[in-house]
Amino acid sequence: MDPSALAEDILSQADSFGTPAISDYAGRSVEYYASNESTSSINTIFTMGEDLETTYGGANMDETGLLKKVVAGSCASCGGSGISKSFYYLSFDQGATIDINETVKLIIEDIEDEDGNPVLRRVYGYNENGRLLRSVVIDSPSSSPAYWCRSSILSTSGLTQQVTESRMPSAHAVTSACRLT
Repeated sequence: MDPSALAEDILSQADSFGTPAISDYAGRSVEYYASNESTSSINTIFTMGEDLETTYGGANMDETGLLKKVVAGSCASCGGSGISKSFYYLSFDQGATIDINETVKLIIEDIEDEDGNPVLRRVYGYNENGRLLRSVVIDSPSSSPAYWCRSSILSTSGLTQQVTESRMPSAHAVTSACRLT
């Protein structure tokens, strides 16, 4: 049998295919949103029924087809469950005036260790063109969070979209999640 045909056949199968199952050998698994989920009351690794929209000031965004979860370093046959990353999406209405330095989409990434314990949350803020403007690391977002922020300012004249200023964590005095955007 042609090895490439065998590979295509295996890749088209469900994780549970075979004995032992394909998932027993996978080092990484990826899950995508099959439908839109409300971010006003969603179960995260930090809080059951967490209201991400109120916390971060955004609106629900249709996640259908977007990345939902990645588990890396898992190996069922050797007993490892891997590090898990879950993703949530929010949008912001930019209004009539287009500003390339305004955040219009947040991607929230929750990370848990191989034992299922919450580790940290990362929040990424993107402009209308998909350029990263802000990145934030938050430890313990549900109780006494600490924030480490980085941000960029893009040029609005001449060479637009060029970074004119990069701000390090020491330039930010963030004390609450609503000041991230």
